[in-house]
Amino acid sequence: MLSCLSECYLVVLSGLFTRGQDAEEKVSLPAEIIISAEAPLNDLINFVYPSFEASVERDGYFASRAILAPYNDSVDAINETCLGMFPGSLREYRSIDSVADEDAATHFPPELLNQLDAPNFPIHLLRLKVGMPVVLLRNINPPRLCNGTRLIILAMGENVLRCKIAAGQFTGDEILLPRIPLIPSNADLPVSFKRLQFPVKPSFCLTIHKSQGQSLDTVGIDLSVGCFTHGQLYTALSRAKNAANVRVRIPGTRTRNVVFPEVLTEE
Repeated sequence: MLSCLSECYLVVLSGLFTRGQDAEEKVSLPAEIIISAEAPLNDLINFVYPSFEASVERDGYFASRAILAPYNDSVDAINETCLGMFPGSLREYRSIDSVADEDAATHFPPELLNQLDAPNFPIHLLRLKVGMPVVLLRNINPPRLCNGTRLIILAMGENVLRCKIAAGQFTGDEILLPRIPLIPSNADLPVSFKRLQFPVKPSFCLTIHKSQGQSLDTVGIDLSVGCFTHGQLYTALSRAKNAANVRVRIPGTRTRNVVFPEVLTEE
């Protein structure tokens, strides 16, 4: 199996250097690492997280494993499923949303602002449990607390979360995280507004982009909707330290390996 996956890595990586003008080409993955997209999502979740109950007792459990997916919608759906499986009492936190322009307030009441969302931005209704992993969405105190830092929830107050850093140089450090005011930078939104919320989201599953630079013991990759940008497939596959601990959920045995030749020729 190791040799099969190593060959697969080479095929995917070689696509980054030998591709012609086509930006997209499908590659075959070893049968040993495939979970059919027709199988329940829980098959992938249970491979990566065989026991959520054990995770509460073990330090480093969430630092060593993650599910990855290319799209934010897929990530959010998987996180919601994992949250439902995770033990403990659920607590909900609703943001306080407001527009900066008073003239726009009549056209954009809080109820409408609550429905707005943007990439890498906290959602209006944040659902959390003690012991679960979350990822930080803003630079708070670099290099200790940066966008992408994974945290474990230790305790939940009304306006403060007590968390532990899950991985990296500051692993084990405890921090207090307040709600903070944030303004989305997405120009596609109909109005500029401010959201007061905890700057985190669940991180049972991460986008492939967010996983860059991480080295994990166990990796599950959901490609039921395939990769869409340059080098994404190789980035996902290469997060695992051990090729035996990778599973990929795809339809069939082939998936897209997207390469943009212009990226390769840039100096």
